[in-house]
Amino acid sequence: DRPRSSGSGAEEGSGRPGYYRKSFALIVGVNEYRSWPRLRYAVNDATAVESTLVERFGFPRENVIRLVDGDATRERIVEVLGGTLADPGRVGPDDRVLVFFAGHGATRKLPSGKELGYIIPVDAELQGYPVRSISMTELKDFSELIPAKHVYFVMDSCYSGLALTRGGGGSYLQEVTDRRARQILTAGGAD
Repeated sequence: DRPRSSGSGAEEGSGRPGYYRKSFALIVGVNEYRSWPRLRYAVNDATAVESTLVERFGFPRENVIRLVDGDATRERIVEVLGGTLADPGRVGPDDRVLVFFAGHGATRKLPSGKELGYIIPVDAELQGYPVRSISMTELKDFSELIPAKHVYFVMDSCYSGLALTRGGGGSYLQEVTDRRARQILTAGGAD
């Protein structure tokens, strides 16, 4: 029964300015892996998220990039994250970006004893996957390249060792209002 969001974060008729100038999304879903076991619902989930963003949250369809199955290669995902969404002529400091990934994930134990998570694109090999996958460290680096005020990653895959951590110290309110937001939500952990 609520009014539909314009995608700006402002309530309709409230006279308040929106939280965001523009909204962008990268939606990735992989069922048909080349080397990894096939999944059944990742593409359906990606399609549902895309529809929800456009129809319910007012993301302009032309600002939503959808990569499914054969299009969800490492090269294409990296091109969108590090190129298209990192372009300050397209995405600005008052914008928001949502990145949704549905597919396989993997965890690698590092020599230090820590673990590092990876999202698995369609073209990653089963053996030696770190070479053709995207690590959480790389995602963190891409999040820093994107000039948007808010970047939100939603990862529907199993892995752990996330590189995005929360910093501490200082005044919380001052901290959250002075810097850009980078958040990640995961649907699973290792195993």
